[in-house]
Amino acid sequence: MWSPVVFYKSQLPICYYYQMLCMIAATERESYLLIESISIKRKWTEAGIHFAEGAVGRKEVAVVISGPGKVNAAHATALAISGLSPTGVLNFGIGGGLPGSGLQLLEITLADSEHYADEGVFTERGFMDLSFLRLPLIRSGGKEYYNSFPITSSLRARLRSALKDAGIPFREGPFITVSTVTGTDERARLLRRRYRAVCENMEGAAVAHVCLMHGVDFAELRCISNFAGRRDRRKWKTEEAARRLQECILKVAGTI
Repeated sequence: MWSPVVFYKSQLPICYYYQMLCMIAATERESYLLIESISIKRKWTEAGIHFAEGAVGRKEVAVVISGPGKVNAAHATALAISGLSPTGVLNFGIGGGLPGSGLQLLEITLADSEHYADEGVFTERGFMDLSFLRLPLIRSGGKEYYNSFPITSSLRARLRSALKDAGIPFREGPFITVSTVTGTDERARLLRRRYRAVCENMEGAAVAHVCLMHGVDFAELRCISNFAGRRDRRKWKTEEAARRLQECILKVAGTI
């Protein structure tokens, strides 16, 4: 059970671990197996965000359940970074495969970039992103970031190597983050063309955004539970994808 005590920022102890990995998922369904499997030291709730701190082998980890969507994900990431001082943040969960990506159900996929797919303005010429508005979300390292965040961290490189060493097949490509999940084939094809995206989700760009603001390494790993486009729940593999991804993470978390 989660502790009923609510810890405010001033009460949340800062943990100075050499390489703590913070792993953030949107829901308990996407994180239950990790929480059951790690050596738990403590569990608590702060401002509606659930935390479980422990270890995988000798690796100090924290599993965070943010709740769905960009705001919850950004809020949870900021709390985790300020309270736990992790050296890396892994966003994980299920995702929707985009048409033309070549992905199959239950396939593991690693993000090489994250993109806010619906931040911008809709004009007579169609959707225009934040660069059209000349409205950068963040300026960092002499660069302006609008909708897109390249993922070139050492955490991503270590995760990529760990997956290969563990013999876990995976694909790589751009991810998109949306507030409105894609439910038509036409929009799915449009988003695929615009971003060359392979996977759709509701949190990743927000986590990447906050990590960039704080200078913390970021990576994102998902398992395909369904395909973006016309909705047919009979073909979805939600539970299977959530479990498969957690099993894969448990195999590699201690080495990244």
